[in-house]
Amino acid sequence: MADDPAHHCIGVATANRAVRPYVTGPEPLTCGIPPVDGKGDSSSPGTIDAAGFLDEATDRRYVMYKADGNSARRGGSCGNNVAPRVATPLVLQEVNAQDRITAVGEPVPILEREDAEDGPLVETLSLVRVSGRYVLFYSRHCCDSAAYDVRYAVAHQVTRPYVRRTSPLLRTSNLGLTSPRGATGAEDGKWLVFHRTAPTGGACLERHLTSPAIRWLSPDTSRDSWTVVNKSIITRDIGTRC
Repeated sequence: MADDPAHHCIGVATANRAVRPYVTGPEPLTCGIPPVDGKGDSSSPGTIDAAGFLDEATDRRYVMYKADGNSARRGGSCGNNVAPRVATPLVLQEVNAQDRITAVGEPVPILEREDAEDGPLVETLSLVRVSGRYVLFYSRHCCDSAAYDVRYAVAHQVTRPYVRRTSPLLRTSNLGLTSPRGATGAEDGKWLVFHRTAPTGGACLERHLTSPAIRWLSPDTSRDSWTVVNKSIITRDIGTRC
């Protein structure tokens, strides 16, 4: 944002072709942080990590993002490790199914940071629908920490409640990875693309393609007992960025 470069907005740009040229819209989709169950500060700007989702069950389209409360930089890890910590909810915003950029209704927070589990934040979200369940991938802790990992939560409805799974999908030491992050699931739930901190360290990130990232077992819908197996993950490096 012009008045404070620490805060960001979700912008919009459209094109007649996927490759270019893109024309930016006059206004961002969002800049604010909605309150979450009584938490959060709607006057604190900052939104990042936009991702799209088409719910084929209803043909409704959504844009998801992280409300970047830690951009207020109150101190400590990722600027949000000094009490009282601020909210960093993951948010779902329905958009017009035709133009795909006009907000429909109010944003819905679907997952909030928990002090005991997540540290200063949750972020880098991606959503897929597999066998009638909505699976939300996200990362937690600070990106410069070895505790940064890829988690997931499961819901029966797109708008929540999302129930966290107790074990991480990817974490430091899995497959020789360090700080895996930014997981993006394919629509069929069989592929996952993610970053990790490169072995060279510093600011370098490596991009990986992983399969099979998730395999569903014991689909007992009465208990929602879905299990992710990642013992047979195969990775291929598809790029490095510093």
